[in-house]
Amino acid sequence: QRICTRLMLDGVTIVDPASTYIGRDVRIGPDTVVLPNTHLQGSTVIGTECEIGPNSQIIDSRIGDGSRVWASVLEGAQVDSGVHIGPMAHLRPGARIETGAYIGNYAEVKNSRIGRNSHQHHMSYVGDADIGTNVTIGAGTITCNLNTETHIKSRTFVGDDASVGSDTMLVAPVSIGAGAITGAGSVVTRDVPEGYLALGVPARRVRPVRRAGADDAPAQPPAQTRQATRRESEPDTTLSVE
Repeated sequence: QRICTRLMLDGVTIVDPASTYIGRDVRIGPDTVVLPNTHLQGSTVIGTECEIGPNSQIIDSRIGDGSRVWASVLEGAQVDSGVHIGPMAHLRPGARIETGAYIGNYAEVKNSRIGRNSHQHHMSYVGDADIGTNVTIGAGTITCNLNTETHIKSRTFVGDDASVGSDTMLVAPVSIGAGAITGAGSVVTRDVPEGYLALGVPARRVRPVRRAGADDAPAQPPAQTRQATRRESEPDTTLSVE
């Protein structure tokens, strides 16, 4: 209660101090609102004009100015300014959410970077991945990052302005090029070139993405790449999520 009182004197709004726990090492900027049933622990630092809670737990994390964390759990995460998280999202250690990004309902991020203004929609998991700017991660998307035979984790890369369709499985190691699109329900086991559409199980490159107002389509992939596409095998079923 003494910590809550001190913070309120410094300009933090704590709606219900009786249901709020704030550790002694936590730092909160002025004009931030802490809603009921929120626990702030460890070395957590929260900027100005944020809205935290209700029903959030934040441990050893940093949150930039003007961000909102709604009914979510953050552990060892870094959140830049103007980010929206939740409800019911989970940011695990190593999560880095850049300015203006959106993490939706029941979404989970682990050891990954979500780029500026990118959206990760509900019921999705992004682990051991680098997501570029202005990317859309559709609902239900999963990065399959763990090989259960070798116990080796691999990374997934998604370029700027790409769109990953709902229920896509990205089987690491794999890269989605800038501006590329994956169709809903695809299982992506091979890299998708910049500006191409890939879909199916396993996903195959179909054609260049058609952009409204675009003057030029991306160049065709080299002949050896096209041949490799025709020889694509079934996805590796030993890969899973962790």
